Order: sequence, then structure tokens, then C-alpha cells
Amino acid sequence: MSLLSTINEPPLVTAMGLAAMTALPSLEAAIISGVIPWTAVQVVNCALYGLNAYATSQPGRITDTQAKPLAKGKQIKKKRDGVEEKGNLIADAANRSRTLVAPAGWAFAIWGPIFLGELIFCISHALLPEAAPVAAMVKRASAGFMTSQIMQTLWTASFRPRFKGKSVFVSAGLLSGIALSLSRAHAAFSSDRASYSSGQYWRYFFPMTMHFSWTTAACLVNWNGSLAACKGVGPQTLAIAGHLSVGAATALGVGVTLSRSAPVFGLVISWALMACTAGMNQRLQPGAESSNNNYFHNRNSGDEKRAGVYGARVQKWLCLAGACLSAAASPMALYSIKNGK
Repeated sequence: MSLLSTINEPPLVTAMGLAAMTALPSLEAAIISGVIPWTAVQVVNCALYGLNAYATSQPGRITDTQAKPLAKGKQIKKKRDGVEEKGNLIADAANRSRTLVAPAGWAFAIWGPIFLGELIFCISHALLPEAAPVAAMVKRASAGFMTSQIMQTLWTASFRPRFKGKSVFVSAGLLSGIALSLSRAHAAFSSDRASYSSGQYWRYFFPMTMHFSWTTAACLVNWNGSLAACKGVGPQTLAIAGHLSVGAATALGVGVTLSRSAPVFGLVISWALMACTAGMNQRLQPGAESSNNNYFHNRNSGDEKRAGVYGARVQKWLCLAGACLSAAASPMALYSIKNGK
């Protein structure tokens, strides 16, 4: 039986996530004070990265099962741990596609640079002596990094068809935990840039910044997808939730970028919002081969058939505006860094 199968029960996954987030401040203090030795920090960072990479590579998440069933219109069967499981994955995928926070597929290509960058971080800091000046900053960021890897491992267990009903929101909570833990790490290294060089930033902290900003946007996608999966939630509610989420993403994109002088954060948020703009364009294309396309052309056939495109035009322009504002904040943050403000 695999690790994911063992922990893949909603109460257990939820409890583990809450425990990890609760322990974060104490873990951070223990690392900075030296209670946890530098060698242990290096080993645990690498081990948790490996666990996360392994967990993320396991098939069966909802995103893995959406495209083919919807395209073929068939129920699929899959084998896991030698036992055949049958599930109506089409219904789950279709429910989640009702959300207006739906980025185009190319947006998720950013995971490649994130995983590669964090691999470089693990290798680089594993060779870093504790006496090196930048090691102190790596220590300050490591608790957030460790917690993010734990939370993402748990998220891969929760973002599966087994999590239904109220449990559908567990994955959104865990993804938010990833963003919050990385925000703590980001706040540490963005507040004292004098302690590391530009080259060290790219090796140690740039990957965490990308991960932080992407999961900030992704948790909003996840919350909206979970809401859309709930029965009885109408298109108007989904549209309002979508519009508010874009507003929140824009406010965070501009606010964090300027307040922390973090140009990468704004650019990644802009990337996510541009992907959502493209997603809405796909929804609104008359000839698009989308499962939701017919909703736009049958507005008189009931509220449920409007879910997924109701408010899509407004959503598209909100996303585009948010992407432009977030991108515009980035050069301002870069200027602030260069001028030491």
C-alpha cells in the first residue's frame, strides 16, 4: 500500500495539515536558534522536497482525470495498489469546470521551473557551510520551505475524487497553507537583501518566490473549484466568487509586490491572471470544443446550463486588468530594490 493511500482519509489529512501549520512558528524558532542542527536542516529540506516530488508524481488527482473523460464522454477505470476502483470522475470534473476561475492549461507549465528551482536550492544549500553568511538567511526560510513541502504532499492526497461533500474544501485549505508557509519564508528573505548576493538569491530564494506567488493564485483557483463542486451553488454565486477572487489576486499581486519589493511575485500573479483571461476566452469561443461552451448559447434553458460562463465576459476583463496591474507593479518594485528603498 502506497503512502498516499495510507494517509488518504479526510480527517487524517486535515489533522496533519493543521498540525504542520501550528508547528511552523516553533519549527522556525528551533532552526534559527540552533536547537535543530544545520546538518539536520539540510537533510530534512532535501528529504521533504523528495517526498513532495514523489507525491506529486503519483497519478489519480482530479486534474489528471478531467480532460480525457470529458472529451470521450466515458466513465474511466483505474488501478491503484492492485485494486480496481470505479468512480464517476466525469461528474466531478464537470462540476469543477463550472468555476469562472479557470486558467488555460499552459499556466501549469510553471510547475517545471518551480520544481527544478527548488531542486537547485536543495543541492546548493546541501553544500553550503554553516559559517557562510547566507546560511543564516537559509535557516530563516527553511521552516516555511519544509512546511510547504509537507502541505503540498498532503494536498496531492486530498485533491482526489475520494474527497467529496464537505471534504472537497480540504485541498483548498491545504493549498492555502502552502502559500502561507512560503509567505513566511518570503517575508524573511525579502526583508534583508543585504545578507545575500543576486546570485545567491537566484539559487536559494527565487524558487521559493515563484512557488509562493503561484500557490497564492492557485489556492484561489482551488477554493473556487471546490465551491463549484458543491451541489446547489448557482451560476450567480459562482460568478461573484470568481470576481472577488480576481480582485483578491490583483490586490495581493500589487500589494505584496510593492510592500515587499518583490517583482517576481507580481509577474507570477500576472502570469496566472493572464492564463485565467485565456481560459475565459476559450469559454466564450462559439466553436470551442469545451464541455461548457453550450451554456453560453442556451441561456434560456435553466441556471445550471449557464454555470461556467455566466459572468465570463466580466471575469475576462477583470483578469486582464488584474494581470496588467500586477505586471506594472513589478518594475516599480525593481526600481525600489535598485535604489535601496
